[in-house]
Amino acid sequence: MNRRRALCFLATLLLVAGCDSDPGSEASVTPSVNATATSTATATPTVPPTAGVDATPHNDVRSSPPRTVWLIDVTDGEVHTLFEDVDLVPWGVQFVGPESVRVGMPSGEWETFGADGRPAPDPMAHDCQEASTGVMVRGIHYPELSSCWALSPTGGHALYSANIGSDQSWDQWVVDLQTGEQTLLHEQLRHCGGCDGRFGPVWSPAGRYVLIPEIVSDGWLYLSDVVSGTASIVGRGTDITYRPSWSPADPELFLVHTGNEETALIDAATGEVTALPVGWPASFDSSGRYVYSPSGDVLENALRETTVLDLQTGSLTRLAGVPDWYYLRWETPVVAASSEGLSAVLEADGCNGSVVHATGHEARCIENAFGGTPSPDGGKVALARLIQGGGVTYRGTTFLQYELILLDVATGVVEVIAERAYSGEDGPNLRIPPRMEWNESGTLLLVVWPQFTGI
Repeated sequence: MNRRRALCFLATLLLVAGCDSDPGSEASVTPSVNATATSTATATPTVPPTAGVDATPHNDVRSSPPRTVWLIDVTDGEVHTLFEDVDLVPWGVQFVGPESVRVGMPSGEWETFGADGRPAPDPMAHDCQEASTGVMVRGIHYPELSSCWALSPTGGHALYSANIGSDQSWDQWVVDLQTGEQTLLHEQLRHCGGCDGRFGPVWSPAGRYVLIPEIVSDGWLYLSDVVSGTASIVGRGTDITYRPSWSPADPELFLVHTGNEETALIDAATGEVTALPVGWPASFDSSGRYVYSPSGDVLENALRETTVLDLQTGSLTRLAGVPDWYYLRWETPVVAASSEGLSAVLEADGCNGSVVHATGHEARCIENAFGGTPSPDGGKVALARLIQGGGVTYRGTTFLQYELILLDVATGVVEVIAERAYSGEDGPNLRIPPRMEWNESGTLLLVVWPQFTGI
């Protein structure tokens, strides 16, 4: 089914019977735990209470655990250290291309590494260098650009803003890096004058469109076409919790908050808007087939369930548990399309750890394991498992010790792939385990620890 037919099918289905899921459909993924089946798809897993992990540190240390970036090849178990420093922090870590990682070094420069952990050419390099004023792109000086972050994913365009009269208003411009032509995308956007917790412009994967938020909490969100220079309002709310999501499968589809914690799917090319039967926040899985959202408030969720919508069939699946709010905020997928349906890793009541759901299998409680994310094909789940009594304290901050594990969804076999990673849970700036991200083929796992939360 192509995208247009899928959207039409979905829109039609939403008008009929409220999209109730068929008991024989994927909604039969029963959120049971420890081989105890539950009677409904929305029931909470029931397992005997488990004793809390003794995370009390046994010693103070003279220095904090080093800020570390690992690249783990899950096919052979090799762990490559891309960055390690006790005092300095990498300011950006991301996959670029199928098997390369780019790390923003404390010096302010990028370094790129291949799958073997060795320095490698940047496959997404746009020959962009930041200068004392503006940036240099392919040998041409653009004084109006503030940084290389402004470039589109394809490197064809770059954004820049200009204040007009005061810090309370600004204009958004785009420059064509092939021709040098500059186009005003939108004028007199509102600015708070200096605030945190807002998301900035969000490029579409193909660089044709950009979502431009006003920098005020109740501001408008605009969709701009950098080719035509046109713009239209598509949403409201520009706090980072309302950051929209572009589909990994289609460079013209995105999810947006439409008010009252509701979610819509918008086609940037046609302007077609489809209301979805899932709340906000909402995210795509890594394939773009599924859209999922926790029910109610993520931080204080009474229902503690996650709704998963299949965009191909329109069916709904309700799973016990919710993802960590941090994972939704930064779009780390916790749901993946699998050969049998879907896989998901959530935190549910009754499980002192994480619950792994998978079509065709009973849900599993993996005790003391947190921060999980499934591989792109849904076949494996990576988690950080807390080590009892393994924490250390440095200057009043507790760093808990974790080992990184892989769960094979089909067999239930758990494999330890790395040890002695430190992160936190209770400190003012430390909450979740090491951040983990898969490459597109599911052969590499990028790990950053300790993981600090914040803006």
